[in-house]
Amino acid sequence: MNVFFRLSVSLLILLWVYTALSKLAEFSAFELEMSRQVFSPQFSQFLVFALPATELFLAGILLIPASQRLGLALSAILLCLFTGYIVLILAGYYPNIPCSCGGVLKVLGWWENLWFNLVFLSIAIIAWRPSFSIKKVSPS
Repeated sequence: MNVFFRLSVSLLILLWVYTALSKLAEFSAFELEMSRQVFSPQFSQFLVFALPATELFLAGILLIPASQRLGLALSAILLCLFTGYIVLILAGYYPNIPCSCGGVLKVLGWWENLWFNLVFLSIAIIAWRPSFSIKKVSPS
């Protein structure tokens, strides 16, 4: 297993644990911010519990070597969903949306959140690719 793969998995574990625990540590504020989203009240309430649980689940499966590729793929899917939502906000599809991100991500603007997500999305995709490996070049 190469260094980039291990580093990618470690970074994603840190991301998911940090964002989930940040949401749970400030649960009342997170719940209020989610209630201000464009979603129905029922879906927002579902997300209040589902997002931190999903983030912790992803961190957990990334910790298990046998499920790390699955964890990378699922991380990429979740990051795609987050990124797509941010793109819609930036495109003006949703007016005045509060950021319900966890921790330090909350202080970033939407453009910064977009770039942050794109970096982590790229990390997840590159590390997930089955063909990604450092090949030794043998002398010919």
